[in-house]
Amino acid sequence: MYKPNFMYLHICDDVRNEVGGKISMMGIYEKTLIVPSVPFIFPKLCFYSRFSGITENHQFNFSITNPSGTTLEIIEDSQCRPEEGEDQGIFNVVATPFEVSEEGRYVATIKIEEPENTHTYTKEFYVYDGNKLNKNETE
Repeated sequence: MYKPNFMYLHICDDVRNEVGGKISMMGIYEKTLIVPSVPFIFPKLCFYSRFSGITENHQFNFSITNPSGTTLEIIEDSQCRPEEGEDQGIFNVVATPFEVSEEGRYVATIKIEEPENTHTYTKEFYVYDGNKLNKNETE
C-alpha cells in the first residue's frame, strides 16, 4: 500500500523564500524551546515539513497538543501541492501568535488524509521556563 513519506519537520522563528529558490530558516530549534517565562507568546512560530509521495489528492491537518493533553487545531483541510513533475511537497505552518501556557512536552501532529486512508506523523518538542532554569543553576 502506498504511503506518503515524512522526511522532516523543523521548528523555527521564521521561514523566508529567497532569490534563486532558496529557503532560509531563522532561529531553528532542536527539540527544546526555552522561553523567558511561562506563559509565553511567540509572535510567530513556524513548523516547516517536507514529504515525498505527495499528490494533489492529499489533505493536510496540523495540530499541537500541550502537556495537559489539550489539542489546538491550527490548520484543517489544507493541501500541499508538489512542484510540477515532482512527488515532494513542503507543508509550512505559521502560527501567529503561538502561546505556550505551560512547561513540558508538546506534540505537533500532521495528518494526511486521502480518499481511503489517514496517515499520522508526530514530532514532540519541549518548552521550558528560562527563569526557573536560571534559578536552579544559582541555587
